[in-house]
Amino acid sequence: VTDTSLVFGEKDAPLKITAFLSLHCSHCARALEKIKDMLRTEVKMAIEIVLVTYDSKILEVLYNFKRVNKNDEALELLNRWYSTDPYSRSKITENLCIPEDNEFYKEITNENQRLFKECNVIGTPTFFINGYMLPNQYDIDDIKYFSEVFSGNEKVKV
Repeated sequence: VTDTSLVFGEKDAPLKITAFLSLHCSHCARALEKIKDMLRTEVKMAIEIVLVTYDSKILEVLYNFKRVNKNDEALELLNRWYSTDPYSRSKITENLCIPEDNEFYKEITNENQRLFKECNVIGTPTFFINGYMLPNQYDIDDIKYFSEVFSGNEKVKV
């Protein structure tokens, strides 16, 4: 988790999920719905979202919400983005007043690209749980079955 991290939930929770998402991917839109469901549970977790997009305005707005601790608004903006027709998405951010900070946008983009490369993410959505990539045969929904193990509340028998 860095200064450019978009984190939801409890940042100090023992269960840490990193979601690599594209803002132009229908599978990622469905993954966001599951992420929101997970955040509504009683399981203490931190969910970091690492985004890839070619739309600088949406990133600027999302990270500006993060800067001022408006996490609910950031999630709602992501939800609106994914539920809007792809050809109309740019209209979502047109009327939002945020300070333009091209350097911060470049920093976010560079950091997210670095994370995609460093973690060998080749497709989205991709999830990591406490630093371990969720294997392809599992779905994000399966995390709930392992939350006790991932949170450190249960010992794993080998």
